[in-house]
Amino acid sequence: MVQRALVNLLIEAYPEDLELLCGALPAGGGKERCAALSRRPHLVEVPQGSIDKVPDVVGLASLAFPYRGLAEELPQDPQEDPQVQPDIARAASDADVGEIVAACEPLRSELLRSECYFLAAEKILRPAQRAQPERLPLAMEFCLGTGSYRVRCAGNLARAVGSGAPSADAADSEGWAAIAAAIRATEARFAALDAEVAARLADWLWAEVVWSSYARAEQLTGNPADHLPQAGLPHLRASAAWWAAKHWSERPPGLDAWGLALQAALQRRGSATHERGPSRAGPGVGVQTPGAPLPAGLRSAFFLGAARRPVLDDAAADLLACVLELAARRGDWELVRQGAAHEDEGLRRVAERLLPSDPVQPGPKVEPARQAAGEGRQRR
Repeated sequence: MVQRALVNLLIEAYPEDLELLCGALPAGGGKERCAALSRRPHLVEVPQGSIDKVPDVVGLASLAFPYRGLAEELPQDPQEDPQVQPDIARAASDADVGEIVAACEPLRSELLRSECYFLAAEKILRPAQRAQPERLPLAMEFCLGTGSYRVRCAGNLARAVGSGAPSADAADSEGWAAIAAAIRATEARFAALDAEVAARLADWLWAEVVWSSYARAEQLTGNPADHLPQAGLPHLRASAAWWAAKHWSERPPGLDAWGLALQAALQRRGSATHERGPSRAGPGVGVQTPGAPLPAGLRSAFFLGAARRPVLDDAAADLLACVLELAARRGDWELVRQGAAHEDEGLRRVAERLLPSDPVQPGPKVEPARQAAGEGRQRR
């Protein structure tokens, strides 16, 4: 018991050294606890030096844990180191809110209490092998109990739902209907806490889910357009432009040609039967936004994950805006300059924002995972 208590203290103080600490411990309960925690990557990966620096693009940090009232009704008798995981798995699979709170809240260690709610959120959404989208609202609420890990928890849930989305070149109306209902229900549940955060959360979920759908596609089609609500269409255009930039080896000769080629591709419908599962192209979250702040007076949406972009009302112009966003990230300034001279005023504003302010500089730094966006065999 003493060894386990010491392990808890060390884990909270030095999460980045967890693997080293585990290896130095003698056999026993403390070593087992350490090993169990080390298999949870979010407890040991510390981006940019601090867990608290994971970007909260949605605003989850501003929301209160909705079941704090239940926690306050529990006996004030903190437990040192209970074996919570089996109880959490059972309670979360049953979506038993009271049992989950009763198991997690008494934990003395903030780290272990956050981990307990993290496990609960994941198990609520995925009681068996596959995510069950209808459980997303409750699972996302429990992410609010995970302290500094709430952004990672929400991201894990978003990717789990995305991995169950139909491939963009497949015909699967039922799959899209389940996801649309889940995102609507999540937005409605979170609107009771904060309507603005709820709207951003729904938009973020659509960005991740639609991108994941296109990341698994073997050909570029517009199948999802037949099933997505209006809220999902800006993400269809962004994801389609991303797919083309990644896979088309023969580039259209200019911005308007890009638009015509993408529109033609999105008119096609596929009948693929891919197995649902994680995308093969890496996470969609994390593309940084280059350029100046978003233009005033234009709507905005998340762009392939955590970045944001302006959204134009005209669908054809908005498709070109997505091409420009990707061109700026690849350093294709000739294409962006074509946008700055375009007849569409909104598109000009998008392009002007993306152009580097210092003409000597090559422009915004492009994330390595995205620098190869134009590479790959041609698949149309």
